[in-house]
Amino acid sequence: MDIGKAIYYLRKQKGLKQYEFAKICDISPTSLSLIENCERNPSARTVKKISDYFEIPVPLIHLLALEESDVPESKKEIYKIIYPSIKMFALQLLEPGNEAVEAVEQLMEF
Repeated sequence: MDIGKAIYYLRKQKGLKQYEFAKICDISPTSLSLIENCERNPSARTVKKISDYFEIPVPLIHLLALEESDVPESKKEIYKIIYPSIKMFALQLLEPGNEAVEAVEQLMEF
């Protein structure tokens, strides 16, 4: 799982500089750099601040961070088939004004 890449993608999509986003996350720019370069894992508190800022559920960040190497060998074929569609849907949820986020949050509670 490469959560740093997912966080980097989210930040870039918003057009934020690293120091700006670090301030939003209440961490140092150095910490954010280490996270985005996969040299440090973010705390649960930091991931929650990111999800709050983007108004998305925390599991969506983890979904974006999922990599093929995270999937057991016996499940890789199905992963290769369905993950691109799931990821595309997740990225659409990040678009401003998309009301599908509420539906996803309700599903996550189920």
